[in-house]
Amino acid sequence: MNGLYEEVASAPGGHFPGFRLPAGMFLPEAVGCLANLCTEDMAVSAVVQERHGYADRAALIRDPSATTGAPDIGAFNNLVFTLAGVHGWRPMPGAGRGQRLVAMLGLREGYDPAARVHTSGYVARHLYDVPGSGEALIVDVHVMSARYLDGVRRIYQEPGVLIGGPTAILPAVTATAEALGQHRFVVIDRDQKRTYALRRR
Repeated sequence: MNGLYEEVASAPGGHFPGFRLPAGMFLPEAVGCLANLCTEDMAVSAVVQERHGYADRAALIRDPSATTGAPDIGAFNNLVFTLAGVHGWRPMPGAGRGQRLVAMLGLREGYDPAARVHTSGYVARHLYDVPGSGEALIVDVHVMSARYLDGVRRIYQEPGVLIGGPTAILPAVTATAEALGQHRFVVIDRDQKRTYALRRR
């Protein structure tokens, strides 16, 4: 692994529930549904994929924090039931069986809204330039997270990508995160059955 990043938080389980969204839903509405699930005890992180101008699919991410841990699996499953039962989101696999590792990367350098935003083409050029990355799949997504800070719910969002493939692609993913100027990113390892966060040293 690239020595520029270190693991800072981990949680057992490679849970990555996906959804097909109701027809005609726009991205802000999808983000709003996800953000409304956030409580003072549990942050919510997810990705939303657009298709033909509409929010088409989404997936929940158990983003572990060094200070607050990760959402309890039972509570996390309640989010799935709420999205399916209240909002009519149809559960589906978040990734195919061959995608044993899934990484969520933002495309903005750092957290400044005015910072440079890269493209998925830029990701592909860096990712596939690293040996062993040929089986990786890149999907354009919208990354969001909602959490309470000082009693106020705050929503962060930016363009991003999901990169999936065999676990051997991790070095290529990490090198790509460095090229994107990512401070932190999340990895779901379905072989090790855990989810962890890597942060720049």
